[in-house]
Amino acid sequence: MGVVHRDIKPANLLIDDRGNLWITDFGLARLQNDTGLTLTGDLMGTLRYMSPEQAMGRGVVVDHRTDIYSLGVTHYELLTLRPACPGEDRQTVLRQVAEEEPIAPRRHNPAIPRELETIVLKAMDKEPGSRYAAAQELADDLRRFLEHKPIRARRPSLMERTAKWARRHPGAVVATIAVLAVAAIALGITTVHITTVLVSRERAEVVRQRDAAGSQRRRARAAVDTMYTRLAERWLAEEPRMTDVQREFLEEALRYYEEFAQEPGGGIDALRGAAEAYLRVGDIRAKLGHHHDAEAAFRRSSTLWVGLTSGPAPAHDDLNRMAVTAQHLGNLLQSLGRLKEAEADYRRVVDLAGRLPSGPGAEPEFPLTMADGQGNLGLVLAAEGRATEAEAAYRRAVTIYEALAADTTRPKARANLANLLTNMGNLAQNAGRLGDAETCYRHSAERIEGLVRGFPANSSDRELIAFTWNDLGNTLRQAGREREAESAFRRAIAEQERLTRDFPALHGYRDELAVSYGNLASLLRAGGRTEEAEEAGNHAIAILEGLVKALPDVPEYRDHLGSFLANQGNLLLPARKARYAEVMAAYRRSLALFEGLVAEQPTSPAYRLSRVVERNRPARFLADCPEPGIRAPDEAIRLARQAVADDPKEGALWGALGAALYRGGDPRSAAEALETSLSLRREDPTTGFALAMARWDLGAKDQAQVWYDKAAAWMDQKKRGDDESRRYRAEAAALLGRSDAPKPADKEKPQSKSGLG
Repeated sequence: MGVVHRDIKPANLLIDDRGNLWITDFGLARLQNDTGLTLTGDLMGTLRYMSPEQAMGRGVVVDHRTDIYSLGVTHYELLTLRPACPGEDRQTVLRQVAEEEPIAPRRHNPAIPRELETIVLKAMDKEPGSRYAAAQELADDLRRFLEHKPIRARRPSLMERTAKWARRHPGAVVATIAVLAVAAIALGITTVHITTVLVSRERAEVVRQRDAAGSQRRRARAAVDTMYTRLAERWLAEEPRMTDVQREFLEEALRYYEEFAQEPGGGIDALRGAAEAYLRVGDIRAKLGHHHDAEAAFRRSSTLWVGLTSGPAPAHDDLNRMAVTAQHLGNLLQSLGRLKEAEADYRRVVDLAGRLPSGPGAEPEFPLTMADGQGNLGLVLAAEGRATEAEAAYRRAVTIYEALAADTTRPKARANLANLLTNMGNLAQNAGRLGDAETCYRHSAERIEGLVRGFPANSSDRELIAFTWNDLGNTLRQAGREREAESAFRRAIAEQERLTRDFPALHGYRDELAVSYGNLASLLRAGGRTEEAEEAGNHAIAILEGLVKALPDVPEYRDHLGSFLANQGNLLLPARKARYAEVMAAYRRSLALFEGLVAEQPTSPAYRLSRVVERNRPARFLADCPEPGIRAPDEAIRLARQAVADDPKEGALWGALGAALYRGGDPRSAAEALETSLSLRREDPTTGFALAMARWDLGAKDQAQVWYDKAAAWMDQKKRGDDESRRYRAEAAALLGRSDAPKPADKEKPQSKSGLG
């Protein structure tokens, strides 16, 4: 049973502080199926918001569509700030409501979107049957407009408007027909001549409009291309560091390029335009996370370029753009872990670029394409573990970049060279060539700092400086030069702090700052500076907590927060009883984050591996915490079994399960798990001492002594081992009656566990 309000107007519409709309004053309302539904013989409601059927007063039934009309009028006034019927007296307003079409809203305010104007005018149609059939349909069309989807409303055609006017003015129609009948006799004499002239003019007008439309499309394309080149390409490179406004612009550009790419048309220029449009669609789709659609767009672009370059003498620009498309496809495939496919595309880039002129006078973009192809090929070869081939590709790219970078007006070549030197440093560091790595990083930093002095507004160069100082810090730390490493980390932090202040809306800079604080915390912790390390770690966690709160849909930030919480728990492990509860709280938060990430992306190997690690960590802690009140063997067993089920070939997981089972009072199952652990991971002192205790409890005392001796030998090889192995040895020695128990470790020294970063 519906209700017809009959007096919808702004004064009767209220919005609360939650954004909910409330309709008030039902004094004129009637139930829609009420047999006493009022006819319009008596005018009711406020004149300007009355529907035509209310205003005419001819015994027309007033139903729910009168409220839709009033809602339309309300929208009209909200958009234009003018009344739809601006008459000054009662009779004028009634005539305008009943007979006159309102002035189109866009004539009052051209900024009103055309689709929104169409929705409002349909709701305000003079004839009830031409309005929205229900308020839900009006709401649905408004929602489609807000979501940038095609609306259902359509503007009436000229014939439809004429027919409606005729129904409202029957007297004028009769008079007009009479005049036309007389005029038709005279007009018939000149019909043939006039028709000939009109057809000729019509054809000329069609040609003119077609040319004008083509010219307008070209201007629109040029404008969008300019904005894309100046802004969007930089935003894409900085994703996910984009503001909501930037993302909205990219979505609009995406819709434009998708429509352009699908426009029918012939000729070489049209094919080139479509190929470029598909390339940009792929770029935007990739950066917005629509990987499947991005790949399809890149491949469509590539197919078009193949057609454009299939002749005996293809244009060099077309070959270059074909290579650039292959480059973008390779980048996408590499990011998805499809390295072999990415390698094939990068080799295709190199092959195509090799067909382009590269000598004096050649277009500078051509050798840049070759250098980019070689650099990316080196990157994917390094990821595949083919270090020698990767370095050869890097060096070929460096030679080209250095020649291009000699021209100081080409900042892109100089930036790419600096980035490539950083990649070469990473390759050398992974190979243990720390001196070569340091040289590459320092040369990269020098070049980037020169770029920043020349182009201080370029945030991506400043970001690369911080990356390079971070990488240099890791290299110096690996070389045992802790003081220099600390200085490098602090330089990275200082630059990233400035970036976060200068670009507060670019969230990725804060994420990178957190990583730098994590690296610093790891270094300080290894040096025994526990309080300073904890402070740096807390900085990292606070930054990431802010990012996760602001952007809960970005999994990368939750991933980083989970890892940092776990490592901060490790940092709190110096054996002071008051911190054990904090350690466990950090471990639980970390595990909860990775459980959520795996639930969202169950096929992600990285998240599944992290979940295994973060299940194992609290399992071990709950089984072995030095504070008995913290221990929870049942929970430890549950977590350890889950970890083993995820990765049954990892010996450390079986070791944690064995320890949990032993603490839970099941030495037989514990012994089986511990023996499995040692079969997968040999010479682990902690597991050996635990197995000795399990065998002792089972009555196999000789076997217990053998395992104790083995574990003690393993521990001595490791120069006394860590806190955990010393604690297990002391416990086993007491149980087995041995006299060689180690002295307790210094309770204030941090454990030698892996650090942050």
